[in-house]
Amino acid sequence: MASIISLENASANMGDSTQGSALKIEALCTIANKYEVCHPQIRKDKLIINFPTELVVINREDIESIKVYDSRKRELIRFNQKVGDVDFAISFDDGYGIRTGFVRFKNNKSAERFNNYLNLLILR
Repeated sequence: MASIISLENASANMGDSTQGSALKIEALCTIANKYEVCHPQIRKDKLIINFPTELVVINREDIESIKVYDSRKRELIRFNQKVGDVDFAISFDDGYGIRTGFVRFKNNKSAERFNNYLNLLILR
């Protein structure tokens, strides 16, 4: 079961991306209807996302599905680089039912890195 902490009553110590084997990347996240800056982390067998309204700690076994929506396209103006967003729809069991949160990356390298670490988390 995923742990959920209301951010109104608690502040999250999200650590640093260089500590241990944790990955922490800046992204935009939502679990309701408004995207805000967040710092999703992958630590050992957990995915930790500080959504705008709550901190969610998802154990690997509670992840129901991960879908990737890639809206990037190539633009000649930017020397044929891909530009656009990559969204990860992460569905998980919070003990009361299945919820879905979204993590959006505008940086291609961050999206690729997050995807690689997610694959390692799921395949463990």
